[in-house]
Amino acid sequence: MEGRVPDLRRFVAGTFLFGLGSACFESIFNSFLHARFDLNPFGRTFLELPRETPGLLCTLFPLPLKMGFWVASAAFVVGALVLFRLTPDEPQRARVYGSFPKEYRRHSLLAVFYGSRKQIFATFAPWVLVSVLGIFVCVADALDACIAAANLATALGIRLPVRVAAT
Repeated sequence: MEGRVPDLRRFVAGTFLFGLGSACFESIFNSFLHARFDLNPFGRTFLELPRETPGLLCTLFPLPLKMGFWVASAAFVVGALVLFRLTPDEPQRARVYGSFPKEYRRHSLLAVFYGSRKQIFATFAPWVLVSVLGIFVCVADALDACIAAANLATALGIRLPVRVAAT
């Protein structure tokens, strides 16, 4: 285990940096789309295709662990280079609101708890599927692909046949 500690530290640092980048990207993504392109729901639906396609491809073509790390690293670097080529708008002063009315404090606290619960679930659910239940990663990816397809169909207005079992 001693020889693996530097790799574990690098892995934790890399994971933190990927998470930080993803969090920053996700926090500005919708605002950027609205401010720059003024996308309607139909245009936004087609924008989701390139975001969801890699998950589907990973389901169809699972990669060995080492190759998966290389592909992921290359994809992050190329994606960053593409994003660096965007032309930023003139900076605008952000409006900061520093007060929360009393009647919204409980709601705000519940929103924080709800977000924390979602984050914990999103982090540990795949781990439970793989390590505890023994479900292979490609099966979990297939479930993600099904969810992505259902979301896309819903966004396109396609009604999916759903059966509800009688109790």
